[in-house]
Amino acid sequence: CGGQEAYALAIFLAEYLHEQKKELTIQIFSTDLNKTALERSRAGVYETSELSGLSSRRRKQYFMKSPAGYQVTRYIKEQSEYFYQAGKSRAHRGVVSDDDCANGGDQQFAFDRLCPSYPADR
Repeated sequence: CGGQEAYALAIFLAEYLHEQKKELTIQIFSTDLNKTALERSRAGVYETSELSGLSSRRRKQYFMKSPAGYQVTRYIKEQSEYFYQAGKSRAHRGVVSDDDCANGGDQQFAFDRLCPSYPADR
């Protein structure tokens, strides 16, 4: 999965808040059962071909050119945290606990996407 979902959500929220002229602190929590995918997500580096559907404006605004392709900007990257979910089935794990959001506001959202690259109960 490569973390695209969390970074896409961070970009969407950054643009929405800018349009609405609002300032909020955003924190996106992402989990994965696959350590390799998780490390790739944390790195936030993508090949040029992986950004082919992204407008040049967004590529320039939210990514920096790197030797491996493009890296997510620090501003977007700092809004996303990645956690390994060892030994828990997707059906029985929580993405974020109440304690994780204790310092946050009163609005919380959770999004889940099952990647077809590995079984649900792995």
